[in-house]
Amino acid sequence: MGPTAHLPSRDELLRCAVWTAVIAAAFVLSRPYEGIKHDGILYLAQALFRLYPDIFGGDVFFRWGSQDQYTLFTPAYAVLIARIGLNEANIALVVLSQILFLVCSYALVRALVEPGLRGFAMLLLVCGTGIYGAGLTFRLAEPFVTPRPIAEAITLLAVALLMHGYRIRALLLLIAGAALHPLVALAGMLYWWLHHVILDRRWAWMLLAGIAPVLAAIAGIAPFAQLFQQFDQEWLGILFENNYNLFITRWTLQDWTFVACDLVILGISLRLTDGRLRNALKTAVATALVGLGAAFVGADLLQNVLLSNIQAWRVLWLVHWLAVATLPIVISRLWREGSPGRMVAGLIVFCFITRGLPASLAASTVAAGLFWYRDRIVTGDRVVQGVSAALSAAAYLAWFNNTSREHDSAFFDAINPIGDFIVRSISKPFVLLVVGIAIAMFTIKRRNRVLAAIAASGFLAFACLAWDQRTPYRAYIESVPIGSHPFSRLVAPLEEVYWRNDLVAPWFMMLRRSYFSVWQQSGQMFNRSTAMDMERRGRALAMLDLQETVCAAMNSLNRRYDTCEPDLPVLQEMC
Repeated sequence: MGPTAHLPSRDELLRCAVWTAVIAAAFVLSRPYEGIKHDGILYLAQALFRLYPDIFGGDVFFRWGSQDQYTLFTPAYAVLIARIGLNEANIALVVLSQILFLVCSYALVRALVEPGLRGFAMLLLVCGTGIYGAGLTFRLAEPFVTPRPIAEAITLLAVALLMHGYRIRALLLLIAGAALHPLVALAGMLYWWLHHVILDRRWAWMLLAGIAPVLAAIAGIAPFAQLFQQFDQEWLGILFENNYNLFITRWTLQDWTFVACDLVILGISLRLTDGRLRNALKTAVATALVGLGAAFVGADLLQNVLLSNIQAWRVLWLVHWLAVATLPIVISRLWREGSPGRMVAGLIVFCFITRGLPASLAASTVAAGLFWYRDRIVTGDRVVQGVSAALSAAAYLAWFNNTSREHDSAFFDAINPIGDFIVRSISKPFVLLVVGIAIAMFTIKRRNRVLAAIAASGFLAFACLAWDQRTPYRAYIESVPIGSHPFSRLVAPLEEVYWRNDLVAPWFMMLRRSYFSVWQQSGQMFNRSTAMDMERRGRALAMLDLQETVCAAMNSLNRRYDTCEPDLPVLQEMC
């Protein structure tokens, strides 16, 4: 150990332990484990396809081709399931991906955020919803089995290396991330290139690399062969209805509130920073504009199959991460400017807490205008205090309204309604930020640090105990052998099963092909035959779905489950 080496003191270790525990607890509470859900269903199916190709090869999700061939994740997932079992494989992958995301996030925070604000940056990152894009479909560090969080972690580490000047190492990491999830790594690759272009315009020569996909398309190499394909009107109509997030002109106001909040934060950050950080934020804004522009041209204007499927707007995940990570810098510097700056800071925090709501869009708009004219505004401390109180009350009311809906949901379908309601209520940005900052700030005074460490440890222990939010049904699915459901003995291996509103049951519990599920529609933008086949099956189920809806309403009114059921002739005709 060199003579200048510094050993951390006891107080420094305590403060580090408190911050680590608070950040980990908030992260665990904001992303509980709910088992096989969302795209985790599809990735598990792809793993099972490798284990049971004869059965799943004829499923409509795989029959016309899938995107499984463009990732190394599912082969590894299949091996893990075969070696240690489904339950252990799922938990191991989720925990690993979450830890990698946290570690790599901190690596980039260290590269961008000044000491003293790094803990707040991490706290904001883990407390936020992390939602980006359209339809509330994607979020940062998703808590189910998917390669996206791992690819996000690799990309964040690559950007951290880029900030330190290791451009080749960063590029190699991005290539590794693309081997797991190309669409996630695309954000890092675009950021890497734009960062160089902003510093030196001569890097624009890399646009010539676009010749390679064109040559691959001419040679008929998948997926580049779709570069010369265009959605026909029938295929396009199906996608407009079921996959509207591909086309940014069809995004809703709520979808754009997420984008607006991030761009306002980045825009204000650009005016308050300089040097390497300003270049990093300038690149983030350029990444967002290029990604959205490419999506608009490729999908909305040209309606090109390949350019639409690239989903260039998904670069917004990295843009959102950078906006949130630099938020403490913006707040700190605005706060030091005086009363107008403090009002802007309060509006931005409110925008972050209510992100996705109309109030968030209004707050971001007012914040941008107020920031631009802040030098002409004269206000007193009382006005700032009044605005802060009003924003705090509004944030609380937004949280209260959200928890009221959570209360109705928990007491309607939960096994442990009181426990579920408590966990859901405190797992929101408003509460997590208040609790996290309160515990962390308690360490400012030396005499409070032991008590803060105890409180943070208790917070983390509670979060870990509440992490597994699987219902008994979900836990059962992951614990029993695949295909062990008794119905498997009644249905031949190559026959199809229609299990309404549940894809898990036929695929995993029965180890049989599924006839129809909305989740199987997630691949219909990649292949026209999949879209047409799913549309045909959906029409065949229309009458049955109508009867199911009517019967559900009648049974609910009668408070019984046997007063109405679909007609047998309808079932026979469908089959």
